[in-house]
Amino acid sequence: MAHPKQQRFHKNPITLIVSGGLFLYLALIFTSVTRSNLKSDSSNYEKNGWTVQTERRQTISKKRPVAFLTIAVDNRISCPDKCVFGHGILPNWVKYRYIVFADVDDLQKTLSESLPEDDTHLMIVARTNIVNLANFASTRRSRLKKSVGLWHMADERLVPGEIKGQYNKFDYVIRHYLRFGERGFHTFDITLRALGNHTCGSSPPLPVTGETLQKEPRFGSHWIMLGPHEDHSLLRFDADEVWPTSRRPLNCSFHGRKDVHRSKGERKMMYTAFNDGADGKSLNCDVSYSTGFAAGKSKFDYLAGDLQNNKIGLSPRGSNVETHRLTEALIMGAVPAVVDEPYLHAPYQTVPAIIGKDWESVAKEMKRLLSDERRGGKELENLQEKGVQFYKKYEKCVKSDFNLIMTLIDEYYTNFMK
Repeated sequence: MAHPKQQRFHKNPITLIVSGGLFLYLALIFTSVTRSNLKSDSSNYEKNGWTVQTERRQTISKKRPVAFLTIAVDNRISCPDKCVFGHGILPNWVKYRYIVFADVDDLQKTLSESLPEDDTHLMIVARTNIVNLANFASTRRSRLKKSVGLWHMADERLVPGEIKGQYNKFDYVIRHYLRFGERGFHTFDITLRALGNHTCGSSPPLPVTGETLQKEPRFGSHWIMLGPHEDHSLLRFDADEVWPTSRRPLNCSFHGRKDVHRSKGERKMMYTAFNDGADGKSLNCDVSYSTGFAAGKSKFDYLAGDLQNNKIGLSPRGSNVETHRLTEALIMGAVPAVVDEPYLHAPYQTVPAIIGKDWESVAKEMKRLLSDERRGGKELENLQEKGVQFYKKYEKCVKSDFNLIMTLIDEYYTNFMK
């Protein structure tokens, strides 16, 4: 005899046929509605026979042909050694190589010596000289029918003449530093998208169309978080391998320069909060100063000795409100402590960190979290877990968005610009 719970499945054939037909009918309705929703959530762009239709939140699954990209790095200041990061967001169907240049003439010469020149798209990684590079990009795009993008790095000053009237001469722009205020990026009347938000959050559609093309690149201007200052094997942790805060011996630390011209005294305010403040003084934070940028400690001592042994990583502003220290802390599992700024809320979700209106309020929240952990609470450890998982997902979102950008570029130059 069948088990009572199995008996209800013993239906007569007619009942099964009717039930099956009803299920099929409902499935067809669901499929139709889903396709309709996808269509209504898409953006269409047509010009001279070229049509692109993109779905928000959709990962490009179609197999792409191989594309070739030259990444040209301006050799000023700490480049090229500290500026080899552009390839990290490329899709695997884009084959790349690096070259170094000193100025526009040198860039043209180096590219001319690399045959065949017209087989490669170009990404320029540069700090300054954007006006000359923009004119070069405009000429090259028109002559060779290949894309030229700009990775505008270290633009802490936000120089208007290197942005307005220049960015639209590139196919796309990626930049660090999302600034607001009286001289913020928004004053240039250019939409600055957060790279990664098209896939994982919300972002205006691509490509840019109509009159907006007079001000913006066709495939958008995109902000990306500052990554670690330089690559190191310790920064390649899997998110599940991070040492938990409850097992770390030290509460908090900071090692870096004293205030610089554009840090607006914030590092002094942080020092005061943790050495003289009622809440901060009790936390025994190790705040020490170096003689220069990224100086005083080896990378191993900084990552393994400081960030990996501390529960919390203090992240004050430097030359800009955005610092490499934030992402280094996230990767190493030291919960970032930082004064609130708009860039912390720009990615697909607010960066998981201890965020306060000033260093006194940051210290107060740190004290509360550390007290909770001493009593066996998990708030701090949960925040640590959210942080490492956030950055792991953020990197995937960024790569997915750039895959979309490169797909649109490949289709545009293959089907329309020939």
